[in-house]
This record gives sequence, C-alpha cells and structure tokens, in this order.
Amino acid sequence: MSKTFCPSPLVSARQDVHTTLYTGYENCVVPCPSIVYEPDEWSGITNVMKMLTFISVILSSLVFLGSLCRYDKKIYIRTMFIAGFMANSISLAAFLFVNIEDDLICDGSAHYIMRSDICVIQSFCSVFSFIWVVSWALIFAIDIYLQIKSMADEYDSSVYHSRYTWIALIMSLVISTIPLYVNNLGFDPYQNIPMCFFITSEESYYFWLLFFTPACVLVVTSAVVTMLSINHIQIIYENSRKYDVARLQHREEQRQRRAIRKQKKIMTSHSVNNRKMLY
Repeated sequence: MSKTFCPSPLVSARQDVHTTLYTGYENCVVPCPSIVYEPDEWSGITNVMKMLTFISVILSSLVFLGSLCRYDKKIYIRTMFIAGFMANSISLAAFLFVNIEDDLICDGSAHYIMRSDICVIQSFCSVFSFIWVVSWALIFAIDIYLQIKSMADEYDSSVYHSRYTWIALIMSLVISTIPLYVNNLGFDPYQNIPMCFFITSEESYYFWLLFFTPACVLVVTSAVVTMLSINHIQIIYENSRKYDVARLQHREEQRQRRAIRKQKKIMTSHSVNNRKMLY
C-alpha cells in the first residue's frame, strides 16, 4: 500500500474552496491562507491587524499633517520619522482592504499566490518603511547627542538635514531593493501572518542578513547613543549642581564679609563716640 505525503499535516477536507487548496489526494489538503490557524482564528488575527492598522493610519496621518502645518526645521527629523510609520500603515491598510477575501494570496483551487503584484508592493513598502523608521531613530538620537554635546549653541541640525535624508533613503532602498530583485518578497504561508513580507520558507538568507541584522544594528546603536546622551545630561546636571553650591557658598561668604565689615564699622563708631564723651 503506497503512502501519501502531504505538504502540510493531514487535515480533514473542507467544503469551502476559498479556505482550502486541494492537492489531488482525498483528505489531503493545504488550508489557505494559513497552514496552522483555523479560518475563525485567522479571521480574528486579521481583524485585530486591521484595527491596529486603521488606528496607526489615523494617528500617524494626524501627527504628520500637524507637523506640516506648523513646519519648523527643528522638527524635520521627527516629521521624517513619523512619515515612515504613515507610509507603512497606509500600504498595509491598502493590502488588507484589497485582500479582504484572501483573493490575493489564495486562488481557491491549486496553490498559494505568493507573489501577486499588490502583495509584493506591500512587502517592499513594509521593509522600506521599517528601515526608514529605525534609520531616523538613529539620526534623531545622534542629533540630540550633538545638541547636548555642543550645549545647543554651536550645533545647527538643519545644516545636516539633506545629508541625513540621503543616508536614510539610500540605506532603505538598498535593503528593500535586493530582496525585491531576487523575488524574495511576497506571501509566505509558513509565516502565518496576514501580510506580505520575506518568503523565508524558500530562502531565509535575505531576511537575516539584509533585514534583521541591519535593523538590530541600527536599534542597538540608537540605544547606545541615547544612553550616551543621558549620561552627558547627568554630567551637565551634576556640574550645574556643583556650580550652584559653589555660587551659594560664595554668596554666603560675601554676606558674612559684609556683616563683619558692618560690625567693625559699628564698633569703630561706638569707640569714637565713647572717646568723645570722655573728652
């Protein structure tokens, strides 16, 4: 008796062709869009993601528009940081809206649709936006450190805005374009997430080397620079306290000297008066 090997654990065949992809064997099916979750569980996960994405779109758009309305060079870095969140949430919201019936990732008859056009665009935007955000997080941390280091008098961050923008843009484009060029972006059923990203089941090299590692390096570097800024602020605070204590001591010494001089004058005056009275 020959054995039948299924591409996923054996499950009972379902009648709904929109949630089941048949492999040609009786009772041997690959559930779509998720291999692990049941349709109700997958719908719950998708609904939560839709809600969070909708909230992200509203909040990031309001903050971004508010920054543009009162645009100032001092908030340029923060505006670019928020723009990354807004771009990612809008691209994900567009994908979830178009893929409301899972039509972009399930064809309902034979296999997963791993690389539909909108899916690839959404994954590219997600990768680009994430690297953009962490890049500007590092730039923001460096900018604060330089302002604190120079006591905010000698450093003008607006001079470096174009340079910062080019650095973030090139870094985000390189990291997001390489997996796009090698067709490693799309929907991976083995990730069990309701969005498109890296197809790690085919090749995980691009995810770990081109996305995870650079993102970790940027985040860790941002944390280190932030800690340096906090340490420098603490040093400034301690020095200012020492200065305040020294200034108070100096004032107290001056007050005591004035009091002594005044007392001497009073004593001298009393002594002169006493001598006049004796004469």
